[in-house]
Amino acid sequence: MSTKGAAFKTLAAPTEYEEVIKKSRFLTHAVSATSFAEAQDFLKRVSDLKATHNCWGWRGRGEERSSDDGEPGGTAGRPILSAIESEELVDVVVVVTRYFGGIKLGAGGLVRAYGGVARTCLRNAETVTHIPKVLVRLIAPLAMSGAVFQTISRVEKVGEDYTAEEVMVDVKVEASQVEGLRQQLQDATKGAGSAVLWQTDVGVGRLL
Repeated sequence: MSTKGAAFKTLAAPTEYEEVIKKSRFLTHAVSATSFAEAQDFLKRVSDLKATHNCWGWRGRGEERSSDDGEPGGTAGRPILSAIESEELVDVVVVVTRYFGGIKLGAGGLVRAYGGVARTCLRNAETVTHIPKVLVRLIAPLAMSGAVFQTISRVEKVGEDYTAEEVMVDVKVEASQVEGLRQQLQDATKGAGSAVLWQTDVGVGRLL
């Protein structure tokens, strides 16, 4: 399962897919949901109370949830989750609404049906890869402000501050870029500058 802080792939836009299997209509909706609360809101919006079942699966970064919504245990929610996992997607909720057509599918048939429509829906969807960024504070003597701003000309600046002796600039960069940025700052300031990686999840920083 994906963890927070790592790059991950999710859906770029809502998508849907419909298929009839042995006279039962399976209507599938999928969307990116960054929290279980978002997934629940989506479930409420697309579920049809007149349908036989509204089964779903949500996979987040570090947790997952699913529901068979009255289908035999393990025949709907788990196969939907497996479809999300097999497509290597995160922060995604898939809702499969079934309108019973009069023919029972059996446990194996239900697993194949729910997993199959979920997988087809996701494979037809447009995806996007998110690369989380980290917050880095660059610190240098005030007289070297120009060198600092030249160093960050191609990255995202989120703030700056000054003291009587120093300039401090906060930027967001991909984790893989931190070491290169630190080295550029060192070169530009002839070793007088430093970089601090702010660990925002625990509220502390460390010198790089």
